[in-house]
Amino acid sequence: MFIKNITLENFRQYKNKHTIDFGTSQDKNVTVILGENTSGKTTLLQAFNWVLYGKANFKTKDFLLNLELAQDLKLYESKYVKVKLVLIHNSTEYTIERSQEYKKTSVDVIAMQAEQSITYKDKDGQTKFIDSHDLEDTVNKIIPEELTSYFFFDGERIENLGRNEKKGKEDLARAVKTVLGLEALNNAVEHLSAGHKHSVIGRFRESLDLSGNAELNTAQKNKSDLLDQKKSIEEQITSNLTSVEYFQNQVEKNEKILKENQEIKEIQLRRKHNEESITTTRKLNNEIFKGIKKEFNEKFMYFGTKLISKSQEILEKQKMHDKGIPEMHGDSIEFLIKRGKCVCGTVINSNEDAINHLKLEQSYLPPQSLGTLINNFRNDASLHLSPSNNLKESFITQYKKFRENENEISLLHEKNDEISDDISSFQDIGEVEKENKLFKEKINEYNKQRESLKERLGSIDQQINDIVKKITEFSSADEKNKHISEYIKYAQVVNDILKSSYDKNEKEFRGKLEEKVNEIFKKMYHGSRSIKINEKYVYQLDTPNINQGFSNKADESKGLEIVTSFSFICGIVKLARENINRIDNSLELTSEPYPLVMDGPFSNADEKHIENIAKIMPEVAEQILIFVMHKDWNHAEKVLKNRIAKTYELKKQSETSTVLKEC
Repeated sequence: MFIKNITLENFRQYKNKHTIDFGTSQDKNVTVILGENTSGKTTLLQAFNWVLYGKANFKTKDFLLNLELAQDLKLYESKYVKVKLVLIHNSTEYTIERSQEYKKTSVDVIAMQAEQSITYKDKDGQTKFIDSHDLEDTVNKIIPEELTSYFFFDGERIENLGRNEKKGKEDLARAVKTVLGLEALNNAVEHLSAGHKHSVIGRFRESLDLSGNAELNTAQKNKSDLLDQKKSIEEQITSNLTSVEYFQNQVEKNEKILKENQEIKEIQLRRKHNEESITTTRKLNNEIFKGIKKEFNEKFMYFGTKLISKSQEILEKQKMHDKGIPEMHGDSIEFLIKRGKCVCGTVINSNEDAINHLKLEQSYLPPQSLGTLINNFRNDASLHLSPSNNLKESFITQYKKFRENENEISLLHEKNDEISDDISSFQDIGEVEKENKLFKEKINEYNKQRESLKERLGSIDQQINDIVKKITEFSSADEKNKHISEYIKYAQVVNDILKSSYDKNEKEFRGKLEEKVNEIFKKMYHGSRSIKINEKYVYQLDTPNINQGFSNKADESKGLEIVTSFSFICGIVKLARENINRIDNSLELTSEPYPLVMDGPFSNADEKHIENIAKIMPEVAEQILIFVMHKDWNHAEKVLKNRIAKTYELKKQSETSTVLKEC
């Protein structure tokens, strides 16, 4: 099948008519559509689906008329949406057209039933019409609907195929079943399977007549309950695996963020270190401040130093020396005289000389003697002034350190402000690491939960098998159940044969897919790694000279993901072409050319990988149509320039209007 051209009329943002002519020659087989995001690239891809199969994957898929035209419709006025595809298949030119009328009513703009028509040119060049009853069959003979997704790839599917994620694995598994024609076989196996009570074998077992045997009736009921439990646990395991895959994908994304932002992480660590230094220095300054306050309280006499020293000088000049006993008061002498006994024990009542001597000493003591007070002042002043002498030097030293610390704190704040400005557009790597740790803990929790569920499932399976064995032994010996037992045996044999056939074909095809994928991968990847696909369609990139346990730990870049995606696309396309005649054994189409249509095949790939993909692209299919952004096209253009037949550019006029222009 070669596509000659496609014409869109009023289809979504393509107001009025827009036609794209495709390159069909062997030398120039690449057609390029340039456009930025939201300019209408995906709409073009959906136009193929709509004209061929009447399906379009839009949120507003039931309303395809250009919104500007819809808005301007007058009451009872109509406009048509049309897509016309001209192609060559088996040397015959077909024109496939689908149109849909939109009419303005008093309520709203109503979409009428879409209509398809197909014409072809016979050997004499005469135009012939395909009967309306044969339209769907004709399209599916040209390109079966179940295979069309393996020739038309949107950006999301291209990206998913290069990831070990649920959508990508499901796409690969579906490709194997569909391209190889195993879907019906798989459905038959599921239909017959003894694994659930609604299968053929399950219904046969439920229909066994166990009346008259209370023990077996109870066993049958228990089996039914166990099958319900089994189904519930299987659903929990499926949900568990979905959750694990989600968290694994989140971990993978975070690991990439951490890797790509290693420099940011180091900067954030510097900021964290600065914050810790600010806290430590602030605490140090608080201690310095407390020390200064304490010293001020203890050495307050320092501020009276000059006054006290001056007072001492004056007192010295006045020769006011004291003869009194230090720290003694006149009242103490008075007490001794009244008591009549000295502190030494001498009786002084009748000792006139002793009393006179004491009275003389009393005259030198306060409150009578100013000299004693002065002497006490001198002694106190000396005691206070001596330790206060270094207060000034101590204060200067501590205050200097305090100011240095404050300056350091201010400088650290400035540095952190600069860091915040530099990384304001980046994620907080610390938060990403915390989130990653949480995700890994969740994965471990789900893994433990799943192991527990599997143990329960194994126990339930054993109980079911024991009950089935018991019922089978009884029914085989029971005449009224004998024929049902035979049916069960036959169904089991057929199921085993179909399952064995499916497994064999699926394994063989998976091996072929791996072979084809690696053929393409080795041509595009500038390295020596290879792709391995296991039975669950999880792929692994093997690294030479590294054992399997460590091989999958090698980094996978975004460019490598794109190369892997494209390798899978090419492998699927090749096998789809080789096996397309399985859809209808009367067809001999393995040599029939088919186009490959891709939206954004170079997104996120580096320059080298873009060039490698571009080199191999024209060899994958006889006709290539790519929708690509300008930034990605710059690197691919120099490789593909000699293979380009046509180049178009999408010019976005508004959110509801795009113009298609040939470059």
